[in-house]
Parts: sequence; C-alpha cells; structure tokens
Amino acid sequence: MSEREKMLAGELYRACDPELSQMHLRAQRILERFNRAGVDDDRESFLRELLGHFGEGAVLKPTLRCDYGCHIHFGAGSFAN
Repeated sequence: MSEREKMLAGELYRACDPELSQMHLRAQRILERFNRAGVDDDRESFLRELLGHFGEGAVLKPTLRCDYGCHIHFGAGSFAN
C-alpha cells in the first residue's frame, strides 16, 4: 500500500514520501500565487487548479492554507473567508 493510500485510509503514513512531497510542493506553489493575488486577479483559476472541486458561484477569500488541496471539495454557492 502506498503512503498516499495509507493517508486516504486514515492510517499512519510517512509525509516525506516522494509522491506526497511533490503533491505538497505543488499545492504550496499554487497557494502562494492565490494568497498573493489582488482583488482584480482571477483567484478562482488558482482554486480550480488546487482543489478537488470548486463549485459554481463559490467564494473563498485568502488567506488559505492546506497541505495538498486536491482532497478539498468546496460546493456550489459556498462562502468562506
């Protein structure tokens, strides 16, 4: 069983696993761009790239922090700041 599969199953896993490390690095790069974006920038595009799902009409305001992002599903019409 891979470290990612262990993580998703709620078991103990090694976060330093190469696959998980790459996923984390990718997420942190996207988060940096999202959190730095101004009000006139297309923040939604960063969220669609980062998250597992970002619903229609949803609003998520910076500052956002997460490890991987791809396991987060933000439903249509949701709001968080």
